Amino acid sequence: MSGLAAGAESDAVDKPIGAPELRPAAIFSHDMVLQRHRPIPVFGTGTPGRPVIVTLSEDGATMPLTLHVSQSSTAQTDRVSAFGTIDAYGDWLVTLPALEAGGPYELTVSDRSGITLKYLRVYVGEVWLAGGQSNMELELRNSAGADAAVAASTDPLLRFYNTPKTGVVDTDAEDHAVWQPSGPDTSGYMSAVAYYFARKLRAELGPDMPVGIVDCYIGGTSITSWMSRATLETCEAGRGYLARFDAAIAGKTDEQFETETVAWKMRFDAWNDAIGKARAAEPDITWDTLNARYGECPWPPPVTPTSQYRPTGPFGTMVERVAPYGIAGFLWYQGEEDEAYCDSYRELLPLLIGEWRGLWERSNDGEGKTDALPFLIVQLPQWIDKTTAAAHADPLHWPVIREAQWDAARTIANVYTITTIDCGEFDNIHPTDKRTPGERLADCALRHVYGRTDIAVDGPELIGATVGSAAVTGTVISTVTSARDDHDAARTADSAYVTDDANDSNVRVDDSADADGDESQCDHTITVALRFDHADGLHFDGTTPGTYGDAGADNDNGGDHNDGNDSGSNAGNGGADSGADGTHGTGIINGAGIANGTDDNGKSAASRRYREAGQSGFELAGADGIYHPADATIHGDTVVLHAKGGTVDTHSRDGADGTADADDTLGTVGTLGTNDEGDAEHAVNGNGSHRDATAVMRPVAVRYAWRSWGPASLFNGDGLPAPPFRRTL
Repeated sequence: MSGLAAGAESDAVDKPIGAPELRPAAIFSHDMVLQRHRPIPVFGTGTPGRPVIVTLSEDGATMPLTLHVSQSSTAQTDRVSAFGTIDAYGDWLVTLPALEAGGPYELTVSDRSGITLKYLRVYVGEVWLAGGQSNMELELRNSAGADAAVAASTDPLLRFYNTPKTGVVDTDAEDHAVWQPSGPDTSGYMSAVAYYFARKLRAELGPDMPVGIVDCYIGGTSITSWMSRATLETCEAGRGYLARFDAAIAGKTDEQFETETVAWKMRFDAWNDAIGKARAAEPDITWDTLNARYGECPWPPPVTPTSQYRPTGPFGTMVERVAPYGIAGFLWYQGEEDEAYCDSYRELLPLLIGEWRGLWERSNDGEGKTDALPFLIVQLPQWIDKTTAAAHADPLHWPVIREAQWDAARTIANVYTITTIDCGEFDNIHPTDKRTPGERLADCALRHVYGRTDIAVDGPELIGATVGSAAVTGTVISTVTSARDDHDAARTADSAYVTDDANDSNVRVDDSADADGDESQCDHTITVALRFDHADGLHFDGTTPGTYGDAGADNDNGGDHNDGNDSGSNAGNGGADSGADGTHGTGIINGAGIANGTDDNGKSAASRRYREAGQSGFELAGADGIYHPADATIHGDTVVLHAKGGTVDTHSRDGADGTADADDTLGTVGTLGTNDEGDAEHAVNGNGSHRDATAVMRPVAVRYAWRSWGPASLFNGDGLPAPPFRRTL
């Protein structure tokens, strides 16, 4: 009974399963939630040519059965029915008309030949499919604040279905898989991210709106595990995964596969059980201690033709088993497993989105298209393992995957990506704060799917860049003097600003150049002005996850920068961060985006405008492609980066795909903003020397938060972080 919550077995025994002649798909059970406002597909298998009749009727409903005729038209009825015939392949799909939210109802499936199946306590509401790997899989009982969250989880109208996790179709597991209402005995076995997503939808869509989650994930799976072989074979990246898999299983017998799998599972289960008991007994135990005591995790598992981790595996045994069950959209949290082939993710993610949407398209039976079903993506948070950090050897794989996730939302209709660059845990690839990504996903859905334009979902996003130097180009630029010796002091301008109509930003003329343009008589000040959208209240806060001070601690999960309350505001306990009034603690964000006063943590407001090189997260590169940290100052909706001519003896150069250049002999890539314990510090190269943007005479490229773990300090007044980016200038 893989994935079943406690108390679910009795329901599973009573689950209407059917017979070989007529068998609905396993996802249909008592307590299911059907998707409102769309035709409702009911499907399964059986004997070819056999008739199928599906009826949904009132079952003591507190909300009458109501047809959804259009956005402005409804009609009440006591039942709806649809008819079909099992096709020559033994498959059937019958479509009920679209309905308004309501319930409880009774769903009946029959064949007029003696087989009648009745499903009770059926509701119509909002249904989302949650897919991905371990960070989507991490259960509520194992997340931050689990005890309080599980204890408070009773909600009969929040329901979930755990798709059996398997590499081969397991009908016994499917027979025991049921929809479960949320409560202390069940919710702990639900995806924590999906739970917080559903909980917020329940709070915002009204007390009578049922919300259902189809959990469909397996930890440790590649994106290719969730795609078909036919789709993978259409692209070079997919063919590469398939070739590696085919080579790994070549020449082995079924007996060898079985022996390897059994031996590995015994090792893994013993290790996992020991780790679980140790963490339960010692909640503060470190992974260093665990690894020393029990050894490293025995991962990866053996590669076999039936492995649930293989390319195409769970696509056929999980996704296709629940498709095309009616849903409002998809939630996707995945990418960690693909870091070794990060350059493939940009090609694979759009193909997965298209394939999943295509599976659900057939449910409409000609009544409309679902190829634009909303697809919500969690951009990978921050993470680096301690060994890599200590070696200053960040390979920059995660930034490449983050970029692919972000770009999908900018190039594919009805795809949205939430940023979690302010989240994550040093040396823990499974951060336990799942409330933040869950609620950000909910906010994203509320705004883009449910029309709640009052909910802020976007962090500062780069919309323009200008390079300027009075000494070199004679253009109008911005320069600011710096109080570098005091991290709490802002960079303040020493003369009036003028308006540059070319980029519509407030800047000032650099008068350090010789009147005749003689570069030798000036300090070669170079500035890069980056203009942002969604920039009201633009400010710096902290450096890396765990150092952000505005939101303070949350009541039940340890908090983060934007861990708001249930009503949708962005207020935390330790110093309010409200987008409604622009306040931060005791300071005020004024119209120019500059904070006055201090926040509740005692920081000077000036520190919210300025970050020095190595702390800002911004880096500049010259024509040689070598990146150097830059100091940064905020002016309204613009961040000004500063670089002055000079030289350093070590560098950080990237390859063409954005990862660390393996052929860079100039210096080992540093873990910008991280010391061996994950705390913020200056950028350090492999030989321990510091570097900064003074080595960049003429910047040609800029990037922000382009590290697996490093400074990401830029936020707007809604407490939302700027996403990582890179851009040529």
